[in-house]
Amino acid sequence: MRDGLSPLSKDVEAAVRLGRAATLARPWVGDRGTSLADRLDAEVRAGSRAGALYWRRGEPVGIATWHPAGPLGVNVDLFYLDLAAASADEFPAFWRALRAFAGPIAFVAGEIVGVPLEDEERLLRGVGLRRFGRSEMRRPDSAPPLPEPPGPDGGRLRPVGPDDAPALSELHRRAYHGRLDRYLFLEDEDEARDAQRMCADLFAGRWGAFLPAGSRGIELDGELIAAVLSVRRPEGALVADVMVDPARQGRGWGEVVMRGTLTALHAARIGPVYLNVTEGNDRAIRLYTRLGFVRTLGPSVDWYDPAIVPAVD
Repeated sequence: MRDGLSPLSKDVEAAVRLGRAATLARPWVGDRGTSLADRLDAEVRAGSRAGALYWRRGEPVGIATWHPAGPLGVNVDLFYLDLAAASADEFPAFWRALRAFAGPIAFVAGEIVGVPLEDEERLLRGVGLRRFGRSEMRRPDSAPPLPEPPGPDGGRLRPVGPDDAPALSELHRRAYHGRLDRYLFLEDEDEARDAQRMCADLFAGRWGAFLPAGSRGIELDGELIAAVLSVRRPEGALVADVMVDPARQGRGWGEVVMRGTLTALHAARIGPVYLNVTEGNDRAIRLYTRLGFVRTLGPSVDWYDPAIVPAVD
């Protein structure tokens, strides 16, 4: 093959070499780099990793891999050129070829290896992508316990669990409508069905064992208006979902339900507690900071196609 894209199977050894180089050079992988590279190696050799090689003048000089297509398109998790063999200015041509090969592309993982951020901005904005970031925030075990503040009149803080799935699904749908976060994990374009799927997956342990101690909601006039759902992970308690009815935001309900959740986790001696937040969600970041969370990873540099992802964040 002279120029363009081919399946990874066209040259498995080149795919392994390029994939390994890209993985080990990424700045955020730390001591996980070798295990991530080994996993990519095994998946490429087994033919289970979706991806393509980028060829120039008969040589494979780039690699892209992605997750299986969702309703909006694929999510590219590796987008790499060997800059000893190709110029960074070839990324737009690589991108256009990739889009023709893989179909619509909703998200692309950034922090392109070997490319300064200002050049990455120029290259990817030049093909119509928009930047976003995600950060991990953690509340260490050493942080003092928080008192539960009184909420606005009438709200009742209580545990939530699988029996509340219908109400939680509807609250999730309303809370995430039009937000970029909704599309990061989208599997069904129908908002109601996708919210039901998200809640079912969480209770079923897809992201870790459901933590009743870390799951609280606020009921007002018989309606669930705010909730937090948590799971147990090897790193601690992951606050997987924080939801407040948009019609009730700005009244302190989010802080009440988070404080109630953190108090229950502290009483159960479960920690540390961590969560992930999308940069630009300033209200949430201010709340988490006020509650003792500090940024431990990120912000990441990632990209989405606004022509495909109809977010309003």
